[in-house]
Amino acid sequence: MIADNTIYLAQLIAPAMIAIGIGILTHQEFYIKTFKHLKEETLAMYIGGIVAMVVGTAILLNHNSWDNLASALITLIGVGALLKGAILSTLPRLLESSFSKLITPSILPLVGSVYLIVGLYLGWVGYIN
Repeated sequence: MIADNTIYLAQLIAPAMIAIGIGILTHQEFYIKTFKHLKEETLAMYIGGIVAMVVGTAILLNHNSWDNLASALITLIGVGALLKGAILSTLPRLLESSFSKLITPSILPLVGSVYLIVGLYLGWVGYIN
């Protein structure tokens, strides 16, 4: 049995992950350009870091469960958001230098596919199952 908060968070997270996954897969040039420009926008990176930390903390405060695949994925998303926010807020140059290495045309299809698959799975858990 899947807990109510897992279902709720799956319903909340799935549409965004599906949309981002489709966006990455269909408009790679846009995402490469966006990330290249983002490293020049320090205020946007700072605000993004704060938002990611708040989102990650909110997820983990309400959902820190490893009982099943859906629970584990949601918990990992919370941990990832918290870590991303902490790194953006405390070590922005580390992420800034990593952008050009991480965001390449060869890796974006993999990233988009992971977002799409996880989003579809969480959508199935949240809306259908």
